[in-house]
Amino acid sequence: SRDEVLAEIARGVAACRSLCAEIEFSAEDATRTELDFLQEVVAAVVEREEPSDGLMRLRAEVALLRRELGILVPASNPPPPAAAPPRVNDRFAPIEARLVRQGLEPGLLDRLLTMIERAPTSEGDPIDPARSEYCRNALAGLLPGVGPPGAGRARCFAFVGPSGAGKSTTLAKLAEQSGAGGPRLGLVSLDGGRPGGTEVLARTAERLKLPFAEARGPQGLLRALESIGTTDRILVDTAGLGPRESAALHVLREKLRGAPVGVHLVLPANLEAESLARAARSFRELRPSAIVFTKLDETERLGSLINLPAALDLPVAALAHGPSLRGDLTPASRHLIADLVLGRRRPLGGRDG
Repeated sequence: SRDEVLAEIARGVAACRSLCAEIEFSAEDATRTELDFLQEVVAAVVEREEPSDGLMRLRAEVALLRRELGILVPASNPPPPAAAPPRVNDRFAPIEARLVRQGLEPGLLDRLLTMIERAPTSEGDPIDPARSEYCRNALAGLLPGVGPPGAGRARCFAFVGPSGAGKSTTLAKLAEQSGAGGPRLGLVSLDGGRPGGTEVLARTAERLKLPFAEARGPQGLLRALESIGTTDRILVDTAGLGPRESAALHVLREKLRGAPVGVHLVLPANLEAESLARAARSFRELRPSAIVFTKLDETERLGSLINLPAALDLPVAALAHGPSLRGDLTPASRHLIADLVLGRRRPLGGRDG
């Protein structure tokens, strides 16, 4: 039976993992397998345990295969008209209601509920956190987990985003939290065009005795990076820009061009979904490699923590959630975000969700 096949696959993968850290799984004759069952097979391998980047890459490849098959199969062998899909089991209604309240995008919600409904019996009750991690892993799996090649090796990071997103405060928090024994940081401001744009960063650098430079002019960033000297990381603050400030965005792009800088997109989680998506789209030409969400303590709807990264195919690097420079910035992970959205963890910033 299907359940026996899934159980045998899970046992085989577990046996291989007991012998080595990394294994490769392939579904032989996958193109002759029903797509729904192929999805269950991949879920049995990928979603049972903490997904590694390699496994998340496998998930993305299979998702691409499923999309391609969905395009090719109807052209050669059109299926009969499908009846309206039945509503997801009423037993899943509470979790569906919670995710709707959280603002999870309908397409992602349907995908998640379908996976839960079709969870292999070897998973136990997929929505009971005491008996199964399936729902948590499935929701975490909707998030990208692999950054662009080389992104993790960058030494310099520019933080870009709309006005009021909290870029300067986020950099100050990172500097505070690096502390003794952490990476040696240097701070650079590209925010000199705004009144008071460099003060927060300059004061932080002075208090923590960190090297600081202000970049001015077309080649100012390269000169500022050189003046910082030897550090483990350099964090670059930039001016906040609105969706309609295309000329200023072009100027920022030219300032970043040629500099060895990775770009982090800083977005406030308390924006409405459409405003958040519009702000994110306006910065696409800067090719950000990750997202930093701020102001989590100012919203009770966290669906955007999944919707936007999934739409942009960008991982989430950090979550900021309060005014304090010490302790109000948390490294992000797929499972942390899933726990927050599912209500399995107390909201960052102390609110009940």
